[in-house]
Amino acid sequence: MSLDATRRVLAGRGWEPTLRALYPAYEPVRFGGRTFPVTVRPVPPGTDLDAVLGDLDPTPPPGFDASFDPRGAAEYRAYAAAPPRQGLHDGPTYAAVRVRDTADGPRVDARPGSYFASLATAEALEREFVEALAADPDRPVPPADLPRRAWLHERLADPVRDGRFRAGALSVATTVLLPRPGGHAALLVRRSWRVRTHPGFLHVAPAGILAPPDRSHWREGFSVRQTVYREFAEELFGLDLETTPEAGLLDSAPVRALLDGGAAELHLCGVSVPLLHLRPEICVLLRVHDPALLRGTRNWEVGRVLELPLDEEFRPLEDVTPDLIPAAAGALRLARSQVTALS
Repeated sequence: MSLDATRRVLAGRGWEPTLRALYPAYEPVRFGGRTFPVTVRPVPPGTDLDAVLGDLDPTPPPGFDASFDPRGAAEYRAYAAAPPRQGLHDGPTYAAVRVRDTADGPRVDARPGSYFASLATAEALEREFVEALAADPDRPVPPADLPRRAWLHERLADPVRDGRFRAGALSVATTVLLPRPGGHAALLVRRSWRVRTHPGFLHVAPAGILAPPDRSHWREGFSVRQTVYREFAEELFGLDLETTPEAGLLDSAPVRALLDGGAAELHLCGVSVPLLHLRPEICVLLRVHDPALLRGTRNWEVGRVLELPLDEEFRPLEDVTPDLIPAAAGALRLARSQVTALS
């Protein structure tokens, strides 16, 4: 699935009526004068980062479950049989089971999953969608042109909230907000061409999959805060903390410099669900008061870091919207809601 094909589809007029017909209860996000196929659920200000995590069922083994669409089995086996390469290994994930609304905001229940199972059951929905619309991006397509999605809809009344029959890897995205005259600047990164999903697109950073340290510590790794610390250390500062326990992450000098002594504020914003692949993302905001604290090295996943200037109303002052993945628009929209609520 190429950057050009996805850009053409998102720039066309066909995707929105197609998704509105499928998901009439979910409003797509508007950002920078464009509509993006992602829906969001905010949380009240002051919600603890890990409060968004609901129930964890650690008993089902990860892998390709018998409840999944069997058309994804061959893809899963192909990933598993391929030689290991950087950026593509079947690491453990937390597969989203459901997104629940509560009086204190959304909660996400999960079960053990794996990266290859997510590719073959969730990201496969996006690839199918882009391929169906790529030839004529202005033409809406019927469900019959989306057989993998239609299979899911036959089994679920609300696939946006209900994560069964697939293994969509739950991820965490942090919008880093820097002060600038007349507004803010948000950090974006152009995703490496070596990653499997959305190569060449822009996303907020750091962002990564919520994952345990290994397949024997599912409960210990079920933490948004721990994931944020790890992603900051790895993606923005190039530190190899993949297997370091949480205490080691907290002792990482760059991470501590950002969070200690009031130099930065960390807030939970809510949950976004990109409607192309239906894989939830937990969105966090880091408001940095001293941008110099972010200077450091960056690893292969990140690529080039950009600063997107935003005015006081969070309107972008540079047009990067054609290259934003929908999840980035959702994260920025939720960051704006949190900043407004905190003001």
